[in-house]
Amino acid sequence: MFRRVADLTPDNRWGYTNQGAAYYHLGRLDQAAAMWRRTLAIQPDATAYSSLGVVAFFTGHYAESVRTFAKAVELEPQTYWMWGNLADAYRWTPGEKDRANATYARAISLAKLDLEVNPRDTDALSSLALYQTKSGEPERGCHSITQALAIAPKDVDLLGQAVEVYAVAGEQQKALDYLKSAVQSGYPRFEIEANPELARLRNDPRYREIMAEAKTAR
Repeated sequence: MFRRVADLTPDNRWGYTNQGAAYYHLGRLDQAAAMWRRTLAIQPDATAYSSLGVVAFFTGHYAESVRTFAKAVELEPQTYWMWGNLADAYRWTPGEKDRANATYARAISLAKLDLEVNPRDTDALSSLALYQTKSGEPERGCHSITQALAIAPKDVDLLGQAVEVYAVAGEQQKALDYLKSAVQSGYPRFEIEANPELARLRNDPRYREIMAEAKTAR
């Protein structure tokens, strides 16, 4: 259907943007990136830049993801998750790690502004949890992800983010518990397998058992 939109209105960026999202969730990252580049050929778009940055990040091209996320932030400087993505990229780019904490601080302040409007915004709460944990406040991060899960305990994106929060916080068994729930609920395997924050988790025999069971179930 998204292809049909693009065929009928080739100057409409949403046909390509939505195709990119569909390809991404199928794990077809090259095709997703190609669609987002077509979006950008029509006009500058923060979401498309950020999405390309995510592809670069999960394929290990961290310096490239910094450049792409920075373009997204320039276009939408009030969007907390774009700052959070940029901070993640700084965190894993050699020579840029010192810039991560200040960038997480900006993401945290913007996420809190969203939560002042809607304290039950689980996207903002779970993102806040990640930023707090990665910037050296794991207790606050674990509290924030607990709040988000209390509101939407079966949300697959929250389950995936809980894995990352607890892994970074050093709570390996909790991370593995949430990993099992996340993969059973359909969280994208390629994100789990490519996420550098989960490197220690992947060395655990239970991690391999959970991922093997999920693969067999499919």
